[in-house]
Amino acid sequence: MIKYLLAAALLLTPVSATARDVSSDDGNELLALCNDDGYFLQGTCLGIIKGTIVTLDNWALANKTSPYCRPDGATWGQIQDVVVSYLKRHPETRNESYSLLILKAQRAAWPCAKDVS
Repeated sequence: MIKYLLAAALLLTPVSATARDVSSDDGNELLALCNDDGYFLQGTCLGIIKGTIVTLDNWALANKTSPYCRPDGATWGQIQDVVVSYLKRHPETRNESYSLLILKAQRAAWPCAKDVS
C-alpha cells in the first residue's frame, strides 16, 4: 500500500525544469560553479567537494585503505584549489562525473607512496 501512495505522490508532484535545473554533475559544471563570481555558487562548489571528500575519507576509513594520501593540515581552500587546478589542466576529462574527477585530483596531488616490500 505504501508503494502505491509513494508512486501517486511522485506522479502528482509538480515538476518544473529549466535549463539551470537540469544538472549534468560533470567536471564542466563543477568548474563553472567554482569559477562563478557569486558566493552562493562558489559555496555550492565547495559543498560538492567537501561532500565527496568526506564520503571518500569515510570509505577509506571503513576499508582501512586510502586512494590518496592528503597531508595533515590541508585546508578546504587548498583542496578546492587542487580540484580546480586539475579541472583546468585536464579539459579532456571534464565530461566525467565530478566525484570521479575530485578523486583523480586528490590522487594526482597527493599520491600514496608505493609499498617497497
